[in-house]
Amino acid sequence: MFKRNFKYSWIILVILLALISPLQAQEIKYGKCLYVVDGDTVDVDFNGNGRIEKHSERVRVLGIDCFETRWGKRLERQAEWAGISVEKARELGLKAKEYGKNVLLGKDVKVEVYGRGGYGRILGYVYVDGKDYGAELLKMGLAKVYRKNKKHPKYREYLGLEHPN
Repeated sequence: MFKRNFKYSWIILVILLALISPLQAQEIKYGKCLYVVDGDTVDVDFNGNGRIEKHSERVRVLGIDCFETRWGKRLERQAEWAGISVEKARELGLKAKEYGKNVLLGKDVKVEVYGRGGYGRILGYVYVDGKDYGAELLKMGLAKVYRKNKKHPKYREYLGLEHPN
């Protein structure tokens, strides 16, 4: 009887630990940023080929959400959620993209990969010159914490960095 209960207790403990422990980086990748799609999405060449087509991978910066740069329903929802005008939201989205171009484009970056998300993009934290790019966007008020995924390792840290617009 004791062995049987112990066996089930062990399984339950392992499951609980898996559920409460933060995500672990699957791998660390190094590459060069070739293109800035918007504030929270970039194309990175991990193979050293220097070309976007077929040789780079799209990376979605984990833990943040930048405003859209194009007009549309998503931008309207983001603006409503943030309590700002659509024009202000788009302006912040364009500023985030411009900041990404200035800071990342053509630079060597480190990506802590945590998996793949929608559209097959890599999900990860992006670092340039030793700085956390997502954290910098939050401090500047150019991004919001992505609240749909509270399990990413920097969720609480990012909440403390979020700039009130």
